[in-house]
Amino acid sequence: SGGLSWLVVTDTAPPTLTPRRIEERHAGMVAMGWSPVADQLAYISGEQQGGGFHGALRLLDANSGESRLLSSRQVAGFFWSPNGRFIATLTATAFDDGIYANSNRVGLMQTHEPIALELAIIDVESGERTKLTTFQPTSQFLLQFMPYFDQYAHSHRLWSPDSEALVLPMVIENEKKVVVVGINGRWQEIADGTMPFWSWQ
Repeated sequence: SGGLSWLVVTDTAPPTLTPRRIEERHAGMVAMGWSPVADQLAYISGEQQGGGFHGALRLLDANSGESRLLSSRQVAGFFWSPNGRFIATLTATAFDDGIYANSNRVGLMQTHEPIALELAIIDVESGERTKLTTFQPTSQFLLQFMPYFDQYAHSHRLWSPDSEALVLPMVIENEKKVVVVGINGRWQEIADGTMPFWSWQ
């Protein structure tokens, strides 16, 4: 409306003639994901002129209508842990060189230098952020998965079912490896591969 975009949450239970609405203004595109255990919506949005969705991570409480900042960094992707306690974030090291927008969807691409992603987890309740590692992702993960991370999150899980670790594809010494990274920061190579996902059980 009027060149502005709004994230709108409508309460339909119980149904009324004028259901309660929460409206949160955002710039640029927006990527969002519901908590698996609570009425909380995490989202990122970019600059109005940039056309991208990468930006600060915020959490909207659908019950109170309050929105709070979880990370001021330029988050390129985020993933709820199955228990709803943590949100894992991926942040690119150089957005000017590594992220572009097209007419369909914002994407990530490799340019002159390999892109590094920083993996961190945020404790949703306390807001505490813990950096786990920085890694070079495989091109398949970067170009095919990351631009649509919020859609793939519904079917392709990076988190372990017990919310204790994530699985990621990393380029290590020019070889493509599948690596399990624990929330304690310890990680282990388990196989060769370009695009790993965890089973739901």
